[in-house]
Amino acid sequence: MSFAGIFRAKNGIAAVVDSKGSINRDGSLKEDIGRNPEKLFPFPDGVAVCYGCNQILVQNRSRIFSTTVNVEDLIYEYLRKHQTLDAAFFEMLQVKMGTNPDNKEPILFIIGRKLWAGSYRIEYHKVGYDYLAMKVGAEAEYAFTGGVDVYTQAFQKMDLRSHLHDVEELRKNVVEKLQACIGFYDQTLSYNPVGGPIKSFVVR
Repeated sequence: MSFAGIFRAKNGIAAVVDSKGSINRDGSLKEDIGRNPEKLFPFPDGVAVCYGCNQILVQNRSRIFSTTVNVEDLIYEYLRKHQTLDAAFFEMLQVKMGTNPDNKEPILFIIGRKLWAGSYRIEYHKVGYDYLAMKVGAEAEYAFTGGVDVYTQAFQKMDLRSHLHDVEELRKNVVEKLQACIGFYDQTLSYNPVGGPIKSFVVR
């Protein structure tokens, strides 16, 4: 699990993610030592953040056993060829997930795109073993967040509207609030699945 968010200001989009990797062992989450999955992916006039499953099993007909593939490797490979994450990317990802029924945990994406100067769109995508889902943010929605429930609930309670006039101010404010949440939950949770360093990116 993790925390990821896209925040829309009047003059741009801010993407913010944590960088901690966790793995489910014997029904409980533990830190995935040695693996820090990439969760933030800039591309021309846009940025994507992802959370949820960060590795999938891909079955190839020519092999007996499935191959474990890092989700960020699939994203980087697609961006090198296409410069954006479009509908074809999510269809490709769903096909690969669909090769093995053990891919039970979905991969989730939040994407911010600059349509033209002063116009920015936020999107939510969910890719599962046998389904795809998408939502485009309404004009009044200025943020999509995802990841660990206590973090997303904390951000839903925060009023960030006073920072929406400037994307850099918004980015700094969100980073500060996320850092404060990490410090608090480090002290109060038996295991905090969100951790630094925090990464952020701005699209103007």
